[in-house]
Amino acid sequence: MGEIGTEPTIAPPRPDRPPLHNNLFNCMQKGNANLTLLFPYLHRGAMVAAGALFIGGPDRSYGHFYHHNSVDEVITNFTSNGAMLQPGQVYCGGRRHGVNSFLKDEKNAAYFALMSVVQRQTDDGTPQTEGISVHCKKCRHQLFFEEFDASPDDESTDRTHPFPSVACLPPIFEKYNRDEAMRTCPECGTVNEPFPISSWGWEEYRLKTEVMIRAGEAHSGRPAATAG
Repeated sequence: MGEIGTEPTIAPPRPDRPPLHNNLFNCMQKGNANLTLLFPYLHRGAMVAAGALFIGGPDRSYGHFYHHNSVDEVITNFTSNGAMLQPGQVYCGGRRHGVNSFLKDEKNAAYFALMSVVQRQTDDGTPQTEGISVHCKKCRHQLFFEEFDASPDDESTDRTHPFPSVACLPPIFEKYNRDEAMRTCPECGTVNEPFPISSWGWEEYRLKTEVMIRAGEAHSGRPAATAG
């Protein structure tokens, strides 16, 4: 920024980080996960924008979990039908917030919701963390919580580091799904169903991203990044 009392200025972008534009509708049409990055930048201080798309249908089942994030998320509902959010609605998700399909009836094929989710990466050296918790469907007692490191570095992009908000989730939920004792509520005795991981497309993103990273680095001599 400029000196105090002078016209505000913003430093020009780095040559390898040009300003980009994207169309949310086009991006989510081609996305391989319910949450898809709109831009590749994940470095410290970056504004990370993603699209989220949920579609109803007779065989759809998204489940419900809580997402814990050490940075704020701003959600904008661009368009929807039969959703709990109205088109144009903007809100800031809490550092702990529930995540589901946001559809009033996810079995209705006419229902959908398209939104953007934006967060600003930390840039002051503070660790950036995210976490997942699952609660009993009957009494809402917390059954499971796992936190993971989502701290960016100065050069992070999704072409070098898989987006942790997506790529880190499959192994976490696989651990929960495998352990019936973990899914059995100690308060009310309810045995909760496994989480429907495949409905979210996370594993498809994780696999394709890691393969593309290895493909891009095959002749560079640098080790490929992994997530989880």
